[in-house]
Amino acid sequence: MPSKKTIQQYTGFFIAFMNFIHDTTYAMDHHFSDEVLAEIRPSDIIRYFKSKTFEVEEGHELDETVDRSEGRRGSTLHSYKKSISYFMPNKMPT
Repeated sequence: MPSKKTIQQYTGFFIAFMNFIHDTTYAMDHHFSDEVLAEIRPSDIIRYFKSKTFEVEEGHELDETVDRSEGRRGSTLHSYKKSISYFMPNKMPT
């Protein structure tokens, strides 16, 4: 079980993700129903990771000749992924 501090970090990353996919601002204590969480698709996560990694706005093409990944490391994306996964219903026990 993650520590309280880790869960707070997960919550911050997760709320930022939900703000991104719903284009709104949720409070840090917002509770998402299982139905809302079930609507999250892999394409939502990919879109979010691309925006975080390459700083590409929605609707713009990614120019792969430009390196925009400065400061974004694989470990950062892994943290985002763990945060999102923590809140997903019906996950397999580890």
